Amino acid sequence: MKRRTAAFAAILVAAGACKDSTSVPDLNNPSVESASVLNRGNLQLLTTGILNQERVALDYPFLVFPGTMARDILRLDNSESRFETELLEGSPSPGGFIARGFSSYYVVVRAENNLLAALPNATSDITEGEKASISGLVRTLKANDLYRVLETRDTLGIPVDVADASTLAPILCKPSALAALSALLDSAYADLQAAQAAGTDVFPVTLPSGWTSIGGDYSQIDQFIKYNRGLKGKIEVYRGLDHTAPNPASFQAAIDALDIALAGVGTSADDLAGGPYYQFSTASGEVANPLFDTRIHFQNSVGDSIQAGDLRSAKIITRTTPATLTVDGYPFAAKYDPAVTVTSNTANQTRPIPILKNEELYLLRAQAEIGKGDLVSATRDINIVRVNVGGLPPYAVFTSATAAINALLYEKRYSLLTDGPQRLVDLRAYNRLNATTFPSGTMSSPYAGDPFNAALPYPQAEIDARKGNITPVCS
Repeated sequence: MKRRTAAFAAILVAAGACKDSTSVPDLNNPSVESASVLNRGNLQLLTTGILNQERVALDYPFLVFPGTMARDILRLDNSESRFETELLEGSPSPGGFIARGFSSYYVVVRAENNLLAALPNATSDITEGEKASISGLVRTLKANDLYRVLETRDTLGIPVDVADASTLAPILCKPSALAALSALLDSAYADLQAAQAAGTDVFPVTLPSGWTSIGGDYSQIDQFIKYNRGLKGKIEVYRGLDHTAPNPASFQAAIDALDIALAGVGTSADDLAGGPYYQFSTASGEVANPLFDTRIHFQNSVGDSIQAGDLRSAKIITRTTPATLTVDGYPFAAKYDPAVTVTSNTANQTRPIPILKNEELYLLRAQAEIGKGDLVSATRDINIVRVNVGGLPPYAVFTSATAAINALLYEKRYSLLTDGPQRLVDLRAYNRLNATTFPSGTMSSPYAGDPFNAALPYPQAEIDARKGNITPVCS
């Protein structure tokens, strides 16, 4: 991957200067000159570069900042208090490092647009079926990258249509952005089906091991379709739960997509761990797991609240002595660490991180079923995870949506611990990011006037490029 990444970087530099933002190179002007003659060789290079940049983007802004805002993670650093002062005490500064995690994903989107624009002119050694397969692959990846920006920006919205060099991409409000990403995934699904109809069953590029040998072989188009439909289901769940424009029909759309994603999937712990993963390496020029950091700890509630006998407690290490740090008068004392941060286990440097695993898909389907009032089906899907992953006795059929949501949030918290911002997204969706859930004066809400930050800000460079106008529009 290292050699191809260097060449990929050269292609990005060659693509030209930024039109609408100084925060990322060429957010709205993805040039295709560097790949105007797309052949099998540079197709592999561009695809590998995209997948590597996705992995590079998976850093503190996606894993640590949202986890801190969700009151699961603490990073206690004597030389950097902004993990507490800007995420728990005050508002994040657009000019500080807390605003990271925006630009890196648009760098990937730019590369994805480059490749998609070059596809029609591909050389004859790439068949029409293979073109369709690559279009389906890249459009799916693009939807995921844009959704990851939206997960951390929430009601601030995001630019979606960033392929037109002649106009400044509008910032779409959250409901419109979710609708656009859902449609993008449907177009990708149609491409993947067209590829299959043309006799193309495998992508004409080699995917990294995280996509082929950790949780399944997603180089097979029928398997990648499951990922596409799983992501579609995830987005539809949150369209249904959106506060400003809830779309009840999205719950059935989510179930329909997740039924395809879970077709033929077993219920053993190994089956539920299936899915594409980000893989890491300690080789020179490669990327190690970003959570391999002794300054990252769990909030005490993470270890204190897990139920006795829950096998997912293996993700939580009890410290011999608490990690301590006083920030603006509050004495933090973290009793627990994520297992992945333990540096004595060098394997943690290369521990994979799931992108979207079957365990999450079952719980997402349960969310949609709760949204439809189908508590019997929701109980079934929650229990598949609870029993087979948690090793806990099953729940009786829920008699209220509130009871089902409480159980769901518990199972998602421990099944997806340190996987991404899912906990923050769910706390927002169910109106749980507040003083009722996190009483003032506790380590989870240590400061008076807790702002309960729900989103990261736009970077100052992006705000400046838009002359201060970052008001989202709905259409």
